[in-house]
Amino acid sequence: MPRPKPFLRWVGGKTRLVARMLACVPASGPGSTYFEPFLGAGSLFFAVGPERAVLADRNVDLVQCFSRVKARPDLVWRHLRPLLACQEQSQYYALRTEFNESGDSYRRAALFIYLNKTCFNGIWRVSRAGQFNVPYGAKPKPGFPTRADLVRCSSALVRARLDQGDFEGSVAAARHGDFVYLDPPYLPLSATAFFRHYTANRFATEDHERIALVAADLAQGGVDVMVTEGDGEL
Repeated sequence: MPRPKPFLRWVGGKTRLVARMLACVPASGPGSTYFEPFLGAGSLFFAVGPERAVLADRNVDLVQCFSRVKARPDLVWRHLRPLLACQEQSQYYALRTEFNESGDSYRRAALFIYLNKTCFNGIWRVSRAGQFNVPYGAKPKPGFPTRADLVRCSSALVRARLDQGDFEGSVAAARHGDFVYLDPPYLPLSATAFFRHYTANRFATEDHERIALVAADLAQGGVDVMVTEGDGEL
């Protein structure tokens, strides 16, 4: 079976860099666990295909979508398939409103994928109230996942635990021989760069400072750690 590929696109995602990054990932030992607390599209996770993993994100909508794909990819596809033809701007905004007004479900997971693929530049941005507010993207070929894509992702996710919450708590269980990959939202390089608005609580400079401290503590305890950051000044 082909290796699964990410079913989402994510600003700052590592799909194009993952081949180079794999060379930096240590070989997993018996019983070791892979941790990725800034999940995004999960590009490195899907490329590594670890036997045990803890995947997390502060974005509850993202984690719920992954959980639904993990549990029943067929049901997510059943709801997603009719949305593939919804390429008009008016349809996009109607479906965005439905998403913001709905609760966790297989339908909502399909809406998450649809909005992710058809919104402007693939940006996931929410208001302070937690409402997804990215405008229509008018992308000619959104590149939706197929049913087979979702099934392959589900097979990989069966070996992973999915958590929602802050990165520090998500990696607290990491021990000697485990691997932790930290890929936090980058600090904005301009006033119009919204690369940390994934949740109502913005990822701040102080959080990046916590990243450095947590990474150092983990490494001191024998955990293999890899961190990716933007090239702006902290």
